[in-house]
Amino acid sequence: MPTCCCSVFECTNNTLKLRRWRRQFCSLHQVHNGVGNCYCEPPFQLFTFPSKVEEPTKHSQWVRLINRMDRQTKKNWMPDKYSRICSEHFVDGKPTTENPNPSLKMGYDVQQNAPRRKIKRAPAVIPVKKRKASDKKEESCKEKVNRKEDCTENASPGSDIAIDIDNSGQNTKPVHVNVHDEHSYSFKCNCNQNCMCKGCEEKSLTIKLLLDKIDDLQTKLDAKPTVKFVKGKQKSISKQLLTSDKKVKFYTDLPSIAVVDLLYDFIEPKVDRMQYWYGKKHVVSTKVPRRFLRSPKKFGPQRKLCGKDEMLLVLMKLRLGLLNGDLSDRFQISVNHVSRIFNTWIKVLSSELKLLISYPPKEHVLANLPRCFQRHFPRLMSILDCTEIFIERPRDLKLQAQTWSDYKKHNTAKLLVACTPRGSISFVSEAWGGRASDNHIVRNSGFLDLVEAGDQHLADKGFSLTQDFVVKQAQLVVPPGVRGKEQHTEGDVKLTKKIANLRIHVERAINRLKDFRILQHTYPINMIPVIDDVITVCAALCNFSPALVK
Repeated sequence: MPTCCCSVFECTNNTLKLRRWRRQFCSLHQVHNGVGNCYCEPPFQLFTFPSKVEEPTKHSQWVRLINRMDRQTKKNWMPDKYSRICSEHFVDGKPTTENPNPSLKMGYDVQQNAPRRKIKRAPAVIPVKKRKASDKKEESCKEKVNRKEDCTENASPGSDIAIDIDNSGQNTKPVHVNVHDEHSYSFKCNCNQNCMCKGCEEKSLTIKLLLDKIDDLQTKLDAKPTVKFVKGKQKSISKQLLTSDKKVKFYTDLPSIAVVDLLYDFIEPKVDRMQYWYGKKHVVSTKVPRRFLRSPKKFGPQRKLCGKDEMLLVLMKLRLGLLNGDLSDRFQISVNHVSRIFNTWIKVLSSELKLLISYPPKEHVLANLPRCFQRHFPRLMSILDCTEIFIERPRDLKLQAQTWSDYKKHNTAKLLVACTPRGSISFVSEAWGGRASDNHIVRNSGFLDLVEAGDQHLADKGFSLTQDFVVKQAQLVVPPGVRGKEQHTEGDVKLTKKIANLRIHVERAINRLKDFRILQHTYPINMIPVIDDVITVCAALCNFSPALVK
């Protein structure tokens, strides 16, 4: 139960005290206070503020009499539903017609603690080197004489030093009437340039120590290597990591540094004016176009990473499957910015590198057909197969059913991959749920639109699409089945072996695609909206590698 408190300054009456009073035993009525036959009055009563709607004048008078300020907003305090005023502040013990407003003990005369006085501290004095005990004994007598001489010789007409003179006319010890400045312990004198008094000696010693310290710091500063910072240019992380072709292959799966530079030079014109993805936002554009004296290369804030580093970040996430937290530590940026860079770049890379996954013309494929295919399949255009990628289980039961794979016993995303006889990926379909069949994906992915008359295509025996290819006047070569037969004939066994030996190259292409660890492990459910772009970019990067079949 919330506690209602009195709103008057320095008043501590609240409902908690009333509850404690009711728990006490009344010695007069032999019951608890205020319970049963006990009619004892409570020590105080709490009254709510008048309604702001029904009695606005009275409400404003009570607030004005409270005379408080809200600590957070620095404005006049306003009561809430737990604000009360106790009976100790009313003349009659409660609001009456004669005295409707509180007027007693309103806290106006309560003295608040004054702020502490700030003391201006004297500047730190560098300690003087300690002298030896033998030097102190020899100079103890000289210091007494020097102090007397300094005080008499260096005292100006307006100084605060007085000298006692006895009857014999000889001066005695000087008496300091006032200190020159408060909290100032330095000896002041009006000396010439070659003065040897104590104040000048300390001053020269302090200056010498400071000069020695400056020389030491300058020596340390000169020993450190100088780093020149150019405004608007960050230190490139890609130059630190991509130092050899072996490291380029490890971080990006690209063959060499020259290929990385070539790829970035190809994308750089789009990157200069690229805007980061901040989520789905409905922006209402104005009818009046924006005009600039000089059109900026990129709208919004300055990049924290250069374009090549951002591309490296995306390629490392695809190749190594790193988490956003790991990438944020490597590139010294926030986790949100890593996600923003990845979602922006994966769209750009997908649209720009899509042309690398193209179905080649028939003349080019037949002219470069490997020797192992020329004897048995001289008109071969592509090898087909479907592959599955593990994904996290979605919450929706309908999506769970659509993505469940009976073959993998897991929730998966399924896609069709076609490669040329030399092993380069020529077609990648969109990702489907693991429940979709191979025939359904081929019919609805648009691959049949690329088939021409006279083409040959290799596939597994799960692709029962012979009639669909016959309509296109093409041939789908699959291993012969055993339906209606007790066992394979000798010719069927030889044909199955030939097809399996040649169809293995599409498995090698798929393994090259799954070298990217983001597809090798369980794919995150929150990245499902960009799974098609991720697959497209990974397949395009695979085509930078040398041919699988020569």
